[in-house]
Amino acid sequence: MLVQRIQKQPYEGAYYFYDLNAKTNWILNPSNRVYLSIYSGLDRNYFRGSDNSLKQKYHYQWGNATVVLRWNHTVSSRLFSNTSFYFSRFINNEQTRSKEDGAVNLFKTSSKLKEWTIKSDFDNYISSVHTVRFGGKLSMMSFSPDMIQLRNDENNVDVSRENPKQAFAVEAYLEDAIKYGRFNINIGLRNAAYSVEGKTYFSAGPRLAFNWNIATDWSATMSYMRNSQYLHLLTNSSLGLPTDLWVASTKNIAPQKADQISAGFEKHFRETYTLGFEGYYKMMRNVTRFNEGAAFLSGRDRNWENNVSVGEGEAYGSEFMFRKENGRLTWMLSYTLSWSNQRFDDINKGRWFPFKYDRRHDISALVDYRLPTTRSGERKISLAFVFQSGNHVTVNSTETEGVLLPGFEYIAFNGGDEFKSRRTYENPNNLKMPSFHHLDLNYSVKKYKSSGRGHEWSVSGYNLYNHLNVWTTYKKDGQVKQLCLFPFIPSISYRYKW
Repeated sequence: MLVQRIQKQPYEGAYYFYDLNAKTNWILNPSNRVYLSIYSGLDRNYFRGSDNSLKQKYHYQWGNATVVLRWNHTVSSRLFSNTSFYFSRFINNEQTRSKEDGAVNLFKTSSKLKEWTIKSDFDNYISSVHTVRFGGKLSMMSFSPDMIQLRNDENNVDVSRENPKQAFAVEAYLEDAIKYGRFNINIGLRNAAYSVEGKTYFSAGPRLAFNWNIATDWSATMSYMRNSQYLHLLTNSSLGLPTDLWVASTKNIAPQKADQISAGFEKHFRETYTLGFEGYYKMMRNVTRFNEGAAFLSGRDRNWENNVSVGEGEAYGSEFMFRKENGRLTWMLSYTLSWSNQRFDDINKGRWFPFKYDRRHDISALVDYRLPTTRSGERKISLAFVFQSGNHVTVNSTETEGVLLPGFEYIAFNGGDEFKSRRTYENPNNLKMPSFHHLDLNYSVKKYKSSGRGHEWSVSGYNLYNHLNVWTTYKKDGQVKQLCLFPFIPSISYRYKW
C-alpha cells in the first residue's frame, strides 16, 4: 500500500493504492489439479480544505476484485482440459461534499460492473504437427454505470437511481494449428451471442495466422482477426480527470466490432540477438464517446445512453524490437510509432480527430544483469525506462458566465470560479498533455530448493529521477494548469513459496 501527500492548505490532498494477490493449488491425483487465484486492488485520491466561507471534501476511487477457480484435467495422453469459474467486480465511485454559508451540497456518482463466468478449454494434440483447440463459455453480467445524487438543506433528490441491468453472453470457438514444412498455419472461428434487455446480438469472429520460417534465422508472419466486444470505454477528455467508465452494450448501443491485419518479420543473430518489426492496421465500429462537456450525466437525464455518440475508430502503426537473450547481461529495447483516431457524425463536423489515448511514441528499455550466485541465492539487478507521448484532453473554445453547479467545487482548487461558466467545445482532444516517462531500479534475491520451496525478496525504486508526471489538467484564469502525481517511490517485497 502507498499513501502520498500531494498538496498543502488551503487545499490538501493525498492518494493511496494497494494490490493483493493470493494463489494456491491442489494435486488431487496425476490426472487432476485444482487452482485458486484471488486478486484485489483499489486506488483512491482525495482533496479537502476551505476557501473563505466554502468548505469542500472530495474523493475518487476505483478498483477491481477477481476470484478464479480452475480445474485442470488430463483426459488422455493427447487430450487436456481446463474448466474455470470466475467472478470479477469493478467499481468506480466519486463523491463531493461542499458547505457554504450553512448550505450543504452533496454530489455522487457510481459505476459498477460484475461478471460471473464458467468456461472450458480443450487442447487435442492429434500429432506433433497438428493441434486442435476448442471450447466455450457462459457469462452473466450486471452493470450500473449511472447513479447521480444531489442533496442540500432544502431537498434530497436522486437525479438517477442505481438501476442494474443484466446481460448474458454465450461463446464457442474452434481453432486448428497445422505445421507443414516451413509453414505454420492457424485457422480459427469464434461465434458469440449477447443478450440484453430482450435483444440478442450475434457475431462471428474468423481469424487466420500464418508463419513462414524463411531460413533458420529468418521468419515472417501475417495475421487477420475479427473481434467483438460487449464492453465500451466511455472517456471524457474535457475534465482532464481519469473519469473513464466501462459500460456494457444495451438494446440501443450495439457491441463494438474490430477488424485487424498485421504483418512482420523476425531476424536472429548468432543465437544471441533478435530483431523484430511488425506493422498493423485496425478498424473499429460502434465506438462510443461521451458528448463533449458531459461529466457523467447531463442535467436530470437518467440514461447514460442519451449522453454518448456512436461512431468509428482506427488504429495503425509500427512496432520495432531488439533484444539480447543470452549471457549474464540481457536487455530489450522496443519502440512503437502509432496513431489512434475516432470519427462521429455529430462531433467535430464528422471529421476524424485523435483518440484520448493516442500516443504517438512509446519507448521501453529493460536491462537485466545476473550477479554471481552466493549462499544467499541468485541475485539480479534490473533497470527499466518507459517513455510515452502524452494523451489528449479537450480545452474549451468559449466560456459564458453562469452559476456554479453543485459538485464541481473540488476541481477548482481556489474557489471554483472557472466552473461558474458554460463552455463550448469545437475541436475535441485539442490539447496534448506532456510526455510520460520514468526510470525504475530493482534488486532481487531468490533462493529455491529442488523441491520448489524457497523465498524471494526485492528492493525497488520507482521514478529514480523524481519526474512528476501530469495526472490531470484544469483551466484557471484562462490558462491550463496541471496536477502531478507519483514522485520517487521506494518499495520492498517478499515472497515465500512452499
